Amino acid sequence: MTNLILTDDQKNTLKAFRKFLAITDEKYMIIQGAAGSGKSTLITHMDAILDAQYKMYALLLQKNKQKSKFEVLLSATT
Repeated sequence: MTNLILTDDQKNTLKAFRKFLAITDEKYMIIQGAAGSGKSTLITHMDAILDAQYKMYALLLQKNKQKSKFEVLLSATT
């Protein structure tokens, strides 16, 4: 996992992500925010959590046509 320091919002989102993983009724969690808000850093931490706890998960990418790059969407299987 990265050694970057998380903001309070990122820490709260990681707590919500752990709860999301524990609830079987929920199928999706959407991460969104302004450019530079730390979504990619957050996804890196989420990926480490998934890698440590689960064998199966999907990392979904969405193409941002205006920027010619991919945006990351994350979905965990249960």
